[in-house]
Amino acid sequence: MKQLKIISLLIFALSVVSCERNIDDNQPEAEYFVDLLRSGEYDALMLPKLTSESIPTLLKYASSKEHITHFPVNPISSFYREECRLGIYVLWIIEAIRLAPNKSEDGSMPYASQNPLLIKKENAESAQFQPLDTDDETSHSQVAQAYRDWWKNHENMLFFLYKNVDPLEGSIYQWH
Repeated sequence: MKQLKIISLLIFALSVVSCERNIDDNQPEAEYFVDLLRSGEYDALMLPKLTSESIPTLLKYASSKEHITHFPVNPISSFYREECRLGIYVLWIIEAIRLAPNKSEDGSMPYASQNPLLIKKENAESAQFQPLDTDDETSHSQVAQAYRDWWKNHENMLFFLYKNVDPLEGSIYQWH
């Protein structure tokens, strides 16, 4: 009888622990990640390991003009920006998913570039590059549409077959 109580208690404890949402899980939910970004509660230094299955959820926020102020950035970059549009940030995350070779040992995902900043390709090689303004409507809407088109044109294919297709290839923009 005592063993039955112990086993029941263990099963109950495991079910309670397994229901807890944890951003450090191997595949955290994209919606949960976005909620944490929006509330300023995402405190990890690295990006969570999201997959191509997260892209439709992230694309829902691609046009968001909401500003976020607490988000992970590439630690190798010397450039710092205090805020970013949520829409630009999730597009940068989609780019990281697209470029991610494999899951790293710590479960995180590599960064897409040095920063979630758009620059014009013509200025990319210049030491005096000019990042586009955080609230640049034109670049934001064009880049969001490029990623939506990229996804729509390939969503029914296996991800590895089109992950090397650059959504910004025909545009004047690139990630810094």
